[in-house]
Amino acid sequence: MEPCAKRLSGNVSCLERILRLGETGKGIQKVVVGVKEPEKFVGENEGRRKLEDAGIEVLLVEGLEEEILEVATAGHVPASNG
Repeated sequence: MEPCAKRLSGNVSCLERILRLGETGKGIQKVVVGVKEPEKFVGENEGRRKLEDAGIEVLLVEGLEEEILEVATAGHVPASNG
């Protein structure tokens, strides 16, 4: 799944962890995702754009979106908009 740019729990996001690795000289150069993060998780996710802005290649592999979302969203409570 596309790395999250924001965590509702307040924990460090997946995006931030990836970007921090670049600061240590051990950076990730390519991220492969099978599905974009659903808006019901945290609203609009800017993970892909921010990774690309940082020079990290993002490769979207299509074909398993339904299966990935079924597993990833099982039991997930939608984000509130207010």
